[in-house]
Amino acid sequence: MSSARMTQASFVIITLLSVTGSGCVSPSFGPGIPIPIPLTPWLQDEEEEQFWEQERYKRVPIMEPLSQGGPAAALDPPSDDEVIRALEKARPVEKGIPFLWTRQRNDIRIVKEKIADYVDPPRVYPTIGPAQLHHAHYKCTI
Repeated sequence: MSSARMTQASFVIITLLSVTGSGCVSPSFGPGIPIPIPLTPWLQDEEEEQFWEQERYKRVPIMEPLSQGGPAAALDPPSDDEVIRALEKARPVEKGIPFLWTRQRNDIRIVKEKIADYVDPPRVYPTIGPAQLHHAHYKCTI
């Protein structure tokens, strides 16, 4: 094998190893034509945030039925993490001009007040069956 062909083969092997070992997604357009697309840190952060919220806060526990005359109080107020995530969605911190104007949240205090706590009358939910929906509304001041 000639040295030019060895150089080309080593170049192809190094290129393939670097593309497959990097943080690139490689969709295939047609037979055998992969095009590497780099993932930005912003997109990676978005995916991690969605996974975290789905895992922690989007799932709703189905509790046992309420007994007649028993307490119908909500179990837990929202966590500090949940409150800060809601604030971050409403007013993001990451925007601004670096070295000129930035916003930080270093010294905060969170006050949670229960506004409403009530239970709906029984109704049939498609995947659960007959159940009552318990509402608990909180006012969170940061």
